[in-house]
Amino acid sequence: PKVSVVIPSYNCLAYLPKTLDSLFSQTFTDYEAIVVNDGSTDETQAWFEREVKDPRIKIISQENQGLAIARNTGILNTSAEYVAFLDSDDLWESTKLEKQVACLEQQPEVGLVYTWTSLIDEEDKPTGRVFDWSEDGNVWKTLTHWNLIGCGSVAMVRRACLDEVGLFEPRLSRFNVNEDWEMWLRI
Repeated sequence: PKVSVVIPSYNCLAYLPKTLDSLFSQTFTDYEAIVVNDGSTDETQAWFEREVKDPRIKIISQENQGLAIARNTGILNTSAEYVAFLDSDDLWESTKLEKQVACLEQQPEVGLVYTWTSLIDEEDKPTGRVFDWSEDGNVWKTLTHWNLIGCGSVAMVRRACLDEVGLFEPRLSRFNVNEDWEMWLRI
């Protein structure tokens, strides 16, 4: 596949079906996905085995180790040129993968692309709150001041970047430091 989607999940069975539906509704379909069941106690594994029949989607269950290690487990079990992250309580617009792949294909010097984030309520209706930060080119200086990428579910990264800079740093969560932001800075 062209894209590997990493979906960490910890006790998110109430959201995971809609999250996977947003993945299945993508206009770009050359992907694989790894759901990393990070020690859930909410029947995630049993639900997945019963309900998910798409051969592109696999589940790996592990003892609870936190978000960074769950993402790392997913990355280590993927094979695509591009890696996208989708938290198990988030949804994607149907053209997300298509647009991000096109951007990376057209600009080989770009290592990471991201989207805006729109918050929704319990009925999946937009709240009107949108994080529409737009930066392109060399964003290093801006990114050192604030995490303009914001949400962990909006980035798509070249696998070559992950091969070069390494995996998510799990020790940062002990200090309430956003391990996503630290990864984006390394990339």
